[in-house]
Amino acid sequence: MEIISYIGIFFLIVLFGLSVWGNIFFLRKLMRVNENIYYILESLGDYSSHLKDVYNMERFYGDQTLQGLLEHSQETGEDLENFIEQYEQSQKEPPTQK
Repeated sequence: MEIISYIGIFFLIVLFGLSVWGNIFFLRKLMRVNENIYYILESLGDYSSHLKDVYNMERFYGDQTLQGLLEHSQETGEDLENFIEQYEQSQKEPPTQK
């Protein structure tokens, strides 16, 4: 009977260790995703500001194609910012218990 108890404890310890390892693995992956999202947002902001500069040049001022591209990049930036806000709120809110 003692051997069965030791085997059970051993499996529980192994299961706990695997659970800790899995949580650490997924948290690292989540941190990389979080960093990449901010990098994409920053890159899109740089692109949008560069596009504004080109659009405001005398040579291209009033070009409808550039204006459409500028509006589209701003909308995409806003969409990404909304996504990040929702993501951050979901990280701050504690899980609801039923």
